Amino acid sequence: MSIMGKCRVIFWVLLLVALFSFMAASGGCGGSGGDENASVRLEDDYYAYVNADWLAKTEIPPDKGRVAVFNEIQDEIAKTLTGDLENLAVKSSEDPVTDMAAQYYMMFLDSGARNSTGFTPASADFARIENIKNMEDISSQASSLIMDGIPYEGGKINGSLTLGENTADAGGLSVALEAAKAIPDASLPDFFRQWATIRRLKIRPEFALRLLTEDVHSPGKLRVNVQLSSSDGFYDAYEIKEADGMY
Repeated sequence: MSIMGKCRVIFWVLLLVALFSFMAASGGCGGSGGDENASVRLEDDYYAYVNADWLAKTEIPPDKGRVAVFNEIQDEIAKTLTGDLENLAVKSSEDPVTDMAAQYYMMFLDSGARNSTGFTPASADFARIENIKNMEDISSQASSLIMDGIPYEGGKINGSLTLGENTADAGGLSVALEAAKAIPDASLPDFFRQWATIRRLKIRPEFALRLLTEDVHSPGKLRVNVQLSSSDGFYDAYEIKEADGMY
């Protein structure tokens, strides 16, 4: 595996730790519970429901174009968590969630074991592809990946530019959700709330327009709402209906 590939794998494993142990809530990330905006229906705009209070109170420093919780978590991961997981891989902790993260870390580094599983982990995705019969089915399955032309801050998303990272987001969400389900008494609403929390982003309009032309990542709000609107687990957790904005 390339160095870039290993970095991406390690990042997702560490992000699982952030989600499972609710680092975003207990650290400097603005909280996970109690911030919800009662004036926004989560069924219509989950990102705004979770993050409206943070967006209203957070100020962008004069020398910055944006404030992003995601970058704070990345920085913390780069400083400490990789080494911690390497130590936990050889010495168990008393926390089953932390031990699970260490197991994921070692599993991803073991290319032989990973390759021996073949395409089995992706069987559900292949099944969805096999069920595609027409253009409407293609549009439905790919909506979370393409995002082309969606309005944002006076501009529109360039679907060709963001397709690769949108695909990575979809895969990361799927892997993290399956891991969360394996935790006894896991709260899926808490999981989705943390997914929205780590994408908190406050950005100057002029900087947002520039990023639409050069950034391979979609804006935080779309990385929450569009990805979750394509997740069966999200629909089940909140009983999303056809009339809802998140449908």
